[in-house]
Amino acid sequence: MKTRSGPNGGTFRAADDDKLVEPTKLEVDGLRWAVARVAPGTERRVARDLAGEGYRPYCPLGRKLSVQGRVIVNGAKRRRRIMRQFVVFSGYVFIGCTPGREVGREIYDRWGNRVGVVLGDAAKPTFIAPAIIAEINKLEIAGRWWDNWAAQTRLRPGKEVLVTDGPFRDMRGIIEALRAEMRVTVDLGLFGRATPVMFDAGQLELV
Repeated sequence: MKTRSGPNGGTFRAADDDKLVEPTKLEVDGLRWAVARVAPGTERRVARDLAGEGYRPYCPLGRKLSVQGRVIVNGAKRRRRIMRQFVVFSGYVFIGCTPGREVGREIYDRWGNRVGVVLGDAAKPTFIAPAIIAEINKLEIAGRWWDNWAAQTRLRPGKEVLVTDGPFRDMRGIIEALRAEMRVTVDLGLFGRATPVMFDAGQLELV
């Protein structure tokens, strides 16, 4: 996980779009929390800039299954499915700041071309109770906004599959269970008995 730090200790979890960032517990006490509206798709970029100025920005992230083009496996084109992250509250960024720091006017003056509005107004922003931010953070950590990828795939326990990649390539087995984050347990015939092996869903194809 990458982090970027600001001169006053602000940090923001920065991630490439293709890399999953594990949610972490926020320290919300002792901060005032405002909400800024930004252009959808710019939330994390704005948050990184705010962190560079010592704010504590927060963008809760969810996960969803995404199809990323096609890959060549054994000479055949196959769809590749991966997990991606998305900003739960599209178009909004939570901003934590120390008591006494001006948040409304300061943000407008510096990022007015990217921050549409701070809840309330520049002179008197409306702040959210830290307990609410903490509860949102708990839901993020618990995976509340993770889409059920298992419902979006034809893979099911009891189905026979062919391994298309990795050291067990071209072996067949029976799906035992679908795990989190596109992980699948498959019983393979190893050492004269059924042995459970974990695979990424993208390594398997229904027979």
